[in-house]
Amino acid sequence: MRWYAQDARDQHRATAHFSAVDLAGKLERLGAIAEVRGISASSAISNFTITSVFTELKAAGREAAEFEWRLASGFAHGRSWASMGVLEREELPLGDGDNVVLRLTNSDQMALYFVLKALHSIEQLLQRREFLAGLRTHDASVG
Repeated sequence: MRWYAQDARDQHRATAHFSAVDLAGKLERLGAIAEVRGISASSAISNFTITSVFTELKAAGREAAEFEWRLASGFAHGRSWASMGVLEREELPLGDGDNVVLRLTNSDQMALYFVLKALHSIEQLLQRREFLAGLRTHDASVG
């Protein structure tokens, strides 16, 4: 719920100058949905931060989640630390005495890393859903 509320706030900030997004209405609807489910409206629409997610993931034994997210974010935003730290580097004989030309390539392992992590997360999500739906007697998503 907090993620959806934050998404609505982000949409409003990004589009307010050319689109009339009814932020108050969206937050009010989210609060009403939360209250029907026994969650306080103020809690459901409170600010969402990714660091709170990492705190919960670390407590659940997913210590690497923050690094994975930051690495993916580094690639998405073109940060050199991500590409220079993870990609395979090959020095090419094209530079002059003062410059080096590098070819950066992905390894098969890194190409599959995030795909496999995503599949694992989906599997855990489905196991959790089955448990909550009463289709499993134990919560396989946490062990």
